[in-house]
Amino acid sequence: MPPIRSTATIVEKYKRVTPGKSKEYAEGVKDPKKKWIEETPKAAAAFAEGVTDAIARDAFAKGVLACGQAGYLDPALKKGEARYRPGVEYGVTKYNKNFAPMRDVIAGIDLPPRGPKGDPRNIDRVATIATALHAAKVGKL
Repeated sequence: MPPIRSTATIVEKYKRVTPGKSKEYAEGVKDPKKKWIEETPKAAAAFAEGVTDAIARDAFAKGVLACGQAGYLDPALKKGEARYRPGVEYGVTKYNKNFAPMRDVIAGIDLPPRGPKGDPRNIDRVATIATALHAAKVGKL
């Protein structure tokens, strides 16, 4: 058996040392040993193989069930709430860039006439928008 410290010792060091490493984190992101933009496309086949294998093993659903509702809620509430506002503020420019074309698609749609409340023809209006947005997304417009 290879020598290795106890889990408690490793976790204690992680908890003590890692929060002070934000500068090293930023430096690593700015100047990585290998660039994401160059390496990620090279991994496309491995990604597809891994996803196919995960699907075959039903890994997604099994992972969700193993995590449980608390495994989702706890980190989402403890980390997510504090990060939400700065994340939204950071993403405004990208949101604008990515949403603007979809907004233009919606603005250019000729909707069928509205029917009375509960009329099935109203669903045709929704379907018209959904079809146009999907076509724009997959490049069919």
